Amino acid sequence: MSLPLPQALLEPLFLLGATRSGTTLLSLMLGHHPRIGDCGEFEWPFDFEIEQPGGSLQDYYRWLHVNRLFRWHEQTIDESLSREDLIRSFLLGQYVQRGAGKPVVCVQVHRHYERLLELWPNARFLHIVRDGRDVCASWMRHGWTGNGYGSARDWQASLASWAVLRERIDPSRRYEVRFEDLLLEPEKHLGAMCALLGDHFDEAMLRFHEDTTYDPINRAQASKWRKELPELQIRLFEAVAGDALQERGYALSGLPRLSLNPWLMPAVVLDDRVRKQLARMHRFGAPLWLADQLTRRLPLGPLYERVQLRMHDITNASLQ
Repeated sequence: MSLPLPQALLEPLFLLGATRSGTTLLSLMLGHHPRIGDCGEFEWPFDFEIEQPGGSLQDYYRWLHVNRLFRWHEQTIDESLSREDLIRSFLLGQYVQRGAGKPVVCVQVHRHYERLLELWPNARFLHIVRDGRDVCASWMRHGWTGNGYGSARDWQASLASWAVLRERIDPSRRYEVRFEDLLLEPEKHLGAMCALLGDHFDEAMLRFHEDTTYDPINRAQASKWRKELPELQIRLFEAVAGDALQERGYALSGLPRLSLNPWLMPAVVLDDRVRKQLARMHRFGAPLWLADQLTRRLPLGPLYERVQLRMHDITNASLQ
């Protein structure tokens, strides 16, 4: 059975970029346009393919039932659909829930870029990139990465994923912007994005702060890493991604370039992993963290589900 989709879902607007790169800020701006609906994040339906490669459709159903964003968006499963149409139905669900009937659907996607064109061949794409050292500082503050090495590796992976997809998209259906340039000239870049959609800039896009928790555009949001990121982490990041920074117009710090010799790498990788797990332990508490570690490795299905749902509750409460 094929899923019939409204016109808005046939040509969605995908806003791509690594987390903490300004995707939420940009989606709020776009969502304040009278014709563009901000429908939240939409990489979650594809995470199953990484967590359980080769899993069956029934495995996917079970995975969805304990997925935080599936539950957050109050999605339902239509078992008459193929996996591809089921994923399309999730975008439809978010559109109905958050798009308010606007003719353009906009969603953020932070990973799995390569899957988008397969399901939505007529989609339009925006890509935003931010100085990776600012991204690193934010990721480390949230405990999502442990050090500059892990952040640089993941930031570069996001850029590489976009580079592959970019070559498959007609220039008339894509637009790229640096976060820092968006802060400097918001009207210029928002106008170009609207033109991509056959529309015009609307002043309401700059008034997003009036009904959200976000502050107005502040150019000081750029280059915060200079004050927030320790020198060692800057050097680690630049050792891995210094060339990628310069290719995108970001000047290096001027600190001595760190050489990641083979004998040093195991310690750097271990430090990244340990710091991430310590952050998770702090966030969820040692007992719940330990239960998560055990139930992921042992065949304890019902207990695993209870543990995951408790962790979701804690995460959702932190987002309120």
